[in-house]
Amino acid sequence: MADSDFDFSLPKASEKATDSSKWKLICVLQLLTLVCVLLAFFGMRRGTAASSGASVGDAEKLLELAQRLEKQGLAKEATEAWKEYMRASNPDAEKEAKLWYRIATIQQDGKLYEEALASFYRSDMAMKVPVLETEITRRTQECLAALGKAVAMKRNLEERTTAGASVQNAAPLVAIGEWKLTREDVEAMAEKEIDMMIANSGMPDDKKLEQKKQMLKQLNQGEGLMQFAMQVVSQELLYRAALEEKLMDDATVREDVMRRERGALAEAYMRRRLSSIEVSDTEINDFYKAHPEQFTDLAAVQLAHIEFADEESAKAAMKSLVEKQDFAELAKLLSQDKATADKGGLMNGWFTAASGLEWTREAAKAFLADEKLAKGALLPTVIKGGKTWHIVKLLEKRAEKVQDIKDQKVFENARNMLLDRKSHEAQNRVMQELAQRYRVAWNLNSGKEDANTASDSAVPEPKYNPPNGGVK
Repeated sequence: MADSDFDFSLPKASEKATDSSKWKLICVLQLLTLVCVLLAFFGMRRGTAASSGASVGDAEKLLELAQRLEKQGLAKEATEAWKEYMRASNPDAEKEAKLWYRIATIQQDGKLYEEALASFYRSDMAMKVPVLETEITRRTQECLAALGKAVAMKRNLEERTTAGASVQNAAPLVAIGEWKLTREDVEAMAEKEIDMMIANSGMPDDKKLEQKKQMLKQLNQGEGLMQFAMQVVSQELLYRAALEEKLMDDATVREDVMRRERGALAEAYMRRRLSSIEVSDTEINDFYKAHPEQFTDLAAVQLAHIEFADEESAKAAMKSLVEKQDFAELAKLLSQDKATADKGGLMNGWFTAASGLEWTREAAKAFLADEKLAKGALLPTVIKGGKTWHIVKLLEKRAEKVQDIKDQKVFENARNMLLDRKSHEAQNRVMQELAQRYRVAWNLNSGKEDANTASDSAVPEPKYNPPNGGVK
């Protein structure tokens, strides 16, 4: 049998059967799709509900935590908890504003003034709630005051209380072409100068703030601020002229600028290293007790004198005085010292046995040693001072006196003396540390004929001498 006799093909289905199968398949697929959609929908609803329940539960726990931390006075921890609660609870604008206000008050009470300012501003940005407006204004002023931001206080108050006004649009105090300075700009520049001046004063923050207030008050009295503005403008004009004439191309000028830059950087580094130095009230009192000689006013006298060119004239005048000649009249008539003659011989200030000219020290010592020489007495003998001779009269005598540390001026003087000492010691430590870090090596024999004459003891230790000296 040939291969062609066999038919291996499937019989053809009828057209009706084919169409029916297709529709059944489509229906099954649609039914399966619907089931999947329904399952997904109800599963999502259950997941959303579960998620929502968990979020609400978390928010309630965070709320309880924030309240507890706030009651314990833990400002940083409480504010973080309140922020987490706010994220979890997804509040509306008004509630968000109120929450930021609450966070800000916690930060302010915890003396986190910069953070508090940011939170008060966030409260404002979320929504301006009328009931909070006055309190936010007051509290932001308090925070700025605590930070010593005098100019910022002024601007903040103007922005929050002046309807429609803008500090940025204030009329310029001075203009140089397109460059303009408002009064607020000048005040801000002056404030920065003051901040730099008191940065390393060693005073506690509250005293620094008080000192700054006094300095700003003085600046704003009379022509102080205008004079400062004139200095700023003068410097700007000179700077522009120097640039225009290309003075930086001059090698001598460029070298001077670089030298000044090195000096400014060196001073800035030292200021940074000393910025943490402070002196407490206890340290000041201990320093006062340990150094009584520095807080003792020595016994002293007030004097009047008549100056003569020679000893004979002085002795003759002394005889006239003994015979009741008026001292003041004789001084005006005969004294070679024209600065005191018209004042009856009166010399300014107090004189001690340890300070002043040699002849004033001798006179003070004599008057203080003899109790019989009271007010109005003449020194029994004339005194030679250099090339002249003097008749000396005692006007007043003052006993030795220990200064009272309870006196504010005495206390401040003690604080400054102690701060100078601590600063000087710290400065020297910094210089020794840097000398070791950068391996400073002195060669004191350089240029000497005999290289064996120097000893190790001659090698200097690195020192830093502050411009104004200080207590050693």
